[in-house]
Amino acid sequence: MDAVIFNSNTGFSKKYANWIAQALKIRLVDYCDMTKILANGSDVIYVANVKAGAISGHGKVMRRYNVHEIVAVGMSDPKEIDMQQFARINNIKDIDKLHYVQGGLDYAKQKGINKFILKVAFTLRAHHSTKDKENRKKMFEKLTKFVDKTDKNNIQFIIDKYKVDANERK
Repeated sequence: MDAVIFNSNTGFSKKYANWIAQALKIRLVDYCDMTKILANGSDVIYVANVKAGAISGHGKVMRRYNVHEIVAVGMSDPKEIDMQQFARINNIKDIDKLHYVQGGLDYAKQKGINKFILKVAFTLRAHHSTKDKENRKKMFEKLTKFVDKTDKNNIQFIIDKYKVDANERK
């Protein structure tokens, strides 16, 4: 394995990617720098954030590199994800290499359209949850609170799989 490429909006995908790269003692490469650093056909693990059901940047990574695993990092509980449908939406044929893990929410790090969309969604949810203006404000604050659901155990099976492969090649 040559590298772990990550595409992260608020840091949760990078956190998972870093755990994998450190454990496997391979390069950690930012999506923005991958074409400058990695040769076409490099063997990689791709870790990226999920926006509206789409894995950020995976198409470009899939076309350019030999992707062994795709770790999609989103806010939803993995038990709520229909992996067949998720793979179909993202045009991923080999569902065995697709994994969904929970990341979190850092509203303060959101930018541009992402922050706007979240603000509208949270405002609507708060508005529909209560008619009282003070309670709506409290609800919005609760919804925009920092939440980190990352857990190294969620990707341990990938680390174990590729540590075994690395040991077998020695």
